[in-house]
Amino acid sequence: AKDPNIYIFDGVALSKYELAVEGGDGSGVESIQYPDVMSWSPNKYNDKLSFDAYNEESVAGTSYSYWSMYEMNFETKKIYNLIPAQPEGISVGNIIYSNTDPDIVAFNVIGNDGTYDVALANFETGDLFELEVYKSTINNNPILDADKPSFAPNDAQLVFSSVSNRSLLFFNSAGNLRYYQFVAPLYNPYWFLFNGSADVKREQENEPIKVKGVYPAIFLSDFTISFYSDKRMNIECDLLNIFGQRMASIGSGAYPAGENTINYSTNDIAAGTYFVRLYADGKTYIRKVVKQ
Repeated sequence: AKDPNIYIFDGVALSKYELAVEGGDGSGVESIQYPDVMSWSPNKYNDKLSFDAYNEESVAGTSYSYWSMYEMNFETKKIYNLIPAQPEGISVGNIIYSNTDPDIVAFNVIGNDGTYDVALANFETGDLFELEVYKSTINNNPILDADKPSFAPNDAQLVFSSVSNRSLLFFNSAGNLRYYQFVAPLYNPYWFLFNGSADVKREQENEPIKVKGVYPAIFLSDFTISFYSDKRMNIECDLLNIFGQRMASIGSGAYPAGENTINYSTNDIAAGTYFVRLYADGKTYIRKVVKQ
């Protein structure tokens, strides 16, 4: 049965929220038939819930159905569209927030031919980026069903599935796509931490480079990358935006064995989330920074 409501249990009581979307004139638009995939915002100071929903509308006697995405703001008690209206035959859904930035989401874009792609949106900057996974192949088979994206705990990667290829696919902040194929299809991947925290020290025990950190991680114009190298080696260090696009070179060249630092200063980039990518000895290391 169709149920255009969301139910939330706080441990004591069950609350029902009717899904009337805020229209451009302040009125409610009641096209939602039922919600589906939901994701809580990481914003600790303002509870928000995003969700996708199946819609039906009638325009000039013609009926239309589609999937779209919305956000519910519990402070203002309003529900509004997250993504502008799509062309006829295009749907968006399976939304999930970044784990660290409430302005960044990943979701599916479904074409009128049934092809699933994955997209990233930054609501603070207005950027929208489609991964165009359908242009890639697995064993010469096109990936036409890239479904249900999920962020890694540090937001450095996305995972999603391709049921037809029996694969999990991973897209990292450097813009690289890789896959792991299985005997049986996998559905609805979700990335989480066991025991609640990432063990970066264990991850780096046998690495030739040990990235000690980026300081300050939230910066105004300057930050420093600190790392330890087992031997003298060539290193490249770049600043990437959330879509893996290279914004600037932070440093490159031969660095001696032992403790090293690279200082970076800029006033030319907009406020937002970025990634520092350090490449050395055939391996890539990613750290997140935020410019205020």
